[in-house]
Amino acid sequence: MRKTFLTITVLALVPLGTAACVSKSEYTKAVESAEVRYNALEAQNARLKGDLADAGKRNEQLTADQAQLERTLALKSGELGKTIVDLRQRVGALENDNTRLAREVAESNKAREEKVREVSSTYEQLVKTMKGEIDKGPGDDL
Repeated sequence: MRKTFLTITVLALVPLGTAACVSKSEYTKAVESAEVRYNALEAQNARLKGDLADAGKRNEQLTADQAQLERTLALKSGELGKTIVDLRQRVGALENDNTRLAREVAESNKAREEKVREVSSTYEQLVKTMKGEIDKGPGDDL
């Protein structure tokens, strides 16, 4: 029984022993391959960290540029708004002047027409008076 137990134990341990055994050259190759991969990943990590730092600096610069552009835009918008308000006020004043001048021209035309009627009336009265005197004859006044 003891011999059977020993045989079973040996048969159970042999596959474990053979499976766990790796040759030194295979182990060395695996370690070297892992080191090469590790070094490549370290270099890539360092490059990516540098890229990230550069992107952070670029982001800061772009943020500062954006803030400056927004300030400039706000100033220009304020100036443009003021200019628009000034132009609207000027247009309003010119429209008022135009209305006033149109009224003055209409009043002037009306006054001139009144004067022309008055002068025409006076002329017609003078012509009528002269015709009456001509009809009377030349000798009555002397």
